[in-house]
Amino acid sequence: MLLLAGLGAGTLARAQAPLTRIVDVRSLSREEAAKSLPVRVRAVVTWRGLRDQMTVQDDTCGVWIFVTDARKQQLWATDDADFNAMRVGDVLEIDGVSFAGGYVPGIMPKTLRRVGAQPLPPARPMDPARFFNGAEDSQRVEVRGVVQGVQPAETGWLLELNSNPGRFTAEVPRSAITDPAAIVDAEVRVSVAPEGALSTPLPASATP
Repeated sequence: MLLLAGLGAGTLARAQAPLTRIVDVRSLSREEAAKSLPVRVRAVVTWRGLRDQMTVQDDTCGVWIFVTDARKQQLWATDDADFNAMRVGDVLEIDGVSFAGGYVPGIMPKTLRRVGAQPLPPARPMDPARFFNGAEDSQRVEVRGVVQGVQPAETGWLLELNSNPGRFTAEVPRSAITDPAAIVDAEVRVSVAPEGALSTPLPASATP
């Protein structure tokens, strides 16, 4: 009893069993996620952006990996060369803590370890209400839209898409589009992992 009374909340949080499913991380309230609860999951990389940007998904759902925040908190203990070599389709073992994040809770990682590779999980059909209000944050979703414009990006292309009843921007790999002008006004099918309520460009892979 005396020992327990002397433990702080952070010590108790670290001593508890880790969350092992991404859905359990996403289901935390912002107050719970901010307690840095231990997390240990295995998931496939569904998107890699510039520098520290990454989303992953397990059998339950997807989540954003907050590498930049882990660096700021001095939690990050992964070799940067190994991290930079990680690609979409890599299966990772992720040890870290819950993080209140931006739109929904995510994972602030300590270590990321590649343990294999696998095909990406199928993208589920778009539900417009959930898609545009941010409920599908970091989930693989398939949408159709008419290309309104194409702009070059650092790692590929930004597609401006009209997907009635809303518009959004999708970031696609450079290899996905050989002739940008040819797809303007065309309808394309895009598998995306949305960021929040679509106020920023979406990580995506595109299939015309």
